[in-house]
Amino acid sequence: MRGPSSAEIVQRAEAMVPELRARAAECEMKGCVSPEIASALHQQGFLRLMQSSSYGGLERSPELLLDVSSALASGCASTAWVASLFAVNSWIAARFHPRAQAELFGKDGQAALPLVLNGARTTELVASADGFVVSGQWAYCSGIDLAEWVALAAVQKQVGGDIQHLCLLPRADIRVEEGSWNVLGLRGTGSKNVAAVQVVVPMHRVVRVVDNEVEDRSGRADDCRGLYRIPVIPLFASVLAALAVGIARGALDGATKSVKRRGPTVVTLTRLGQIGAKIGLAEGALRSTFRRLEQAAVQQAPGMDALRVCARSQAAEVASLCVSAVRDSASVAGGAAIMTGGQIERALRDVHTLASHALLSLDAPAEQHGRLLLDGTTANAMDCDA
Repeated sequence: MRGPSSAEIVQRAEAMVPELRARAAECEMKGCVSPEIASALHQQGFLRLMQSSSYGGLERSPELLLDVSSALASGCASTAWVASLFAVNSWIAARFHPRAQAELFGKDGQAALPLVLNGARTTELVASADGFVVSGQWAYCSGIDLAEWVALAAVQKQVGGDIQHLCLLPRADIRVEEGSWNVLGLRGTGSKNVAAVQVVVPMHRVVRVVDNEVEDRSGRADDCRGLYRIPVIPLFASVLAALAVGIARGALDGATKSVKRRGPTVVTLTRLGQIGAKIGLAEGALRSTFRRLEQAAVQQAPGMDALRVCARSQAAEVASLCVSAVRDSASVAGGAAIMTGGQIERALRDVHTLASHALLSLDAPAEQHGRLLLDGTTANAMDCDA
């Protein structure tokens, strides 16, 4: 195993929590993660957790990202959001042509890569002699202020059916719409709108996206323990749910401090215990999902389609459980929870904003999960819940 141990990486994330919590208000006010914090995230290796080792990455289990993401989110959800998505995006970047990866990661193996797969408003992708010419507008480009590259999905119109591609562009080739990120929570993610006008993208910086899966043009030998065979959408959803777990942890910490200041009662102790149990159940279910996704990818086991459905459904339910835990923490904290900019007030805004993400929508994944149960594949669906 190259680099620090997984336990050491988690310890590094936990060690950053006090500073992240102390600077959370500043992060919100500025609307982005500070360069100092971004540098620390790089130095600790958090952005390289699932990045290809051929380009400076650690190639670790996605379960480690669960631990790091939830730890960071207990301090500052915005910082954790940016760090976690950069880590996942570097995992996706491992599918690009080696020449593109060399350009992205450079000599030091470090990259902060915003990626927009489903946030396109209008796009146009036209084939050219050198590759493609892309134009369009995209929303929710998280962490763009920290980036030198960006990956944007665009659609090529075809008579036989449109084809979606993911294009890797230098930051200098796009325009950022300043002031376009005005939201309830996760204010420090800087998830601004971006636009591109007639930007030439060489063929080596383009990959196809079919059914939300990114093609692999890396030419890499299939020796990565299945890491790059894990389906994209369930992993993304599970990482977002991991952030919800961390936010809930932070809210519970705030409620616990409030109870200590006031003096505990039987009622407050009982409610703290209930909240802790909720968060524990959420984290346990999510950890099982991460392990099953990785195991199925490594073994190339049948039933991956069923697992995709179950993982999405469970991620949404985990996030919902964490929303409930944060609300309960606010109730226990009482007046301490309503102070603007306070730890619990911020957690309330952040967790509700997070839960509004399309990947954490409750109804659509649950309907698909229910259909899986109803269509005679009950055994497979229940196996996903194990």
